[in-house]
Amino acid sequence: MQTWLAAEGGTDPDVDTRRRIERSYIEFTPGGSGIQLLRRRYSDSLHILMAITGLVLAIACANLANLLLARGTARTREISVRLALGAARARLMRQSLTESLVLAIAGGLAGLASAAFAQRALLAMVFRGSDYVPIAAEPDRAMLAFSFAISVLTRLRTPAGHARQEWRS
Repeated sequence: MQTWLAAEGGTDPDVDTRRRIERSYIEFTPGGSGIQLLRRRYSDSLHILMAITGLVLAIACANLANLLLARGTARTREISVRLALGAARARLMRQSLTESLVLAIAGGLAGLASAAFAQRALLAMVFRGSDYVPIAAEPDRAMLAFSFAISVLTRLRTPAGHARQEWRS
């Protein structure tokens, strides 16, 4: 490699260029280990990124739950009228849960779509101009299941609890 660099540097490289060429080296790793070097190098950063992403997801879910609570409070009059007209409490509860589940699933699908777009965009930026991408960046099923569970549980917990409290009065 040093011979090749010297040849590419021209017939008479300056002193700094010669020193850089002398310090240059290539580190070979066994091919059977795959991309372990990349994993070791970036695992701490990726764990921090994953924790921050989970925190942002939890904050977003909590904010949405608060918005649903405010919406439920604004619908107090409507619910009272429906109860006075003879609507069953169970039916009103099912309606509230159904609305929350539809919002949770729609939000999850929108999140999946934006994650897929962001994944492609990040890989395109990192490996710009390259035909080979050495990283397989498929979504992790455990992380998807966790995100889905958090979004559904956050949606189900708040409106249903608020509705139960509202319908008792």
